[in-house]
Amino acid sequence: MGVKKVFNHQEFNQYWEFWNKIRKGNSIPLRKDFKPEQIFGLLSEICIYDWKEPDFLNIRLIGSEAVDRVGVNPTGQNYLDWAAPAVGDFMKNFWRSIFNYPAGMQGTYQDRSKTGRIIENGFLALPLKVAGQEDAQMMLLEKDLQIEELAYDKSSPEIVTLGIKDMKLIDLGFGLPDLNMDEIASQVIYTG
Repeated sequence: MGVKKVFNHQEFNQYWEFWNKIRKGNSIPLRKDFKPEQIFGLLSEICIYDWKEPDFLNIRLIGSEAVDRVGVNPTGQNYLDWAAPAVGDFMKNFWRSIFNYPAGMQGTYQDRSKTGRIIENGFLALPLKVAGQEDAQMMLLEKDLQIEELAYDKSSPEIVTLGIKDMKLIDLGFGLPDLNMDEIASQVIYTG
């Protein structure tokens, strides 16, 4: 059932191959089949999120690279509290349906560290199914795309994710939800 795909970043290709390997013919892999030691070299860039309730996107696991980048470890906290309002609204309105469809997502977003440094990150997000849980978890691999700072802004240090620059859905073999991702992205882009 694996879908062939090639990404611009080696880490995204490794992550994609791993995700397809643990699928085992399922529409999406089961969380119990995720064995961290199988992707040890990528663990520092892996994050896992799940919905606790409609307005609480739990940060279940955050890789050490992400912690180092933003300067805080928000494990167990609500990701929506760390996102700009437009990004939080996008997540509440669309992410649950995208990952339960099931579909994947690739894109670029802007983060602000606690020091105010704004950087660009690429992500590849794929769903995981948890037995007895209605909503799929989201396992995301993040990659720094812009090492030098894009800007410096300390106006709202409590907001880490400022905006999404671009995103596209990935067909996992079941078609795609009927969403205009270009239009949605235009509403959540960070303009500074």
